[in-house]
Amino acid sequence: MLKINIYGPADLLDMMALGELIKHIPVGASEVIVQAAPRRAIDLRACQRPGWLEYSASVDNKTFIHLAQEGEGKPYGIKVC
Repeated sequence: MLKINIYGPADLLDMMALGELIKHIPVGASEVIVQAAPRRAIDLRACQRPGWLEYSASVDNKTFIHLAQEGEGKPYGIKVC
């Protein structure tokens, strides 16, 4: 049975990004912890990645999945370690 814990503000979750992250969870995983920070503000300096959305997941403390989106409407970047 798969258990997913999501830490972040529920009213600001991007469900499309969360779905994309969940698609990359390996088969047979039992526990996933997702850190879902809200999208960064648009008025930040360029080095602070304005408008970015970044989610991270730990799968059974063995596999780590990182999702990044450079701005709304941009493609998702996924890295599985």
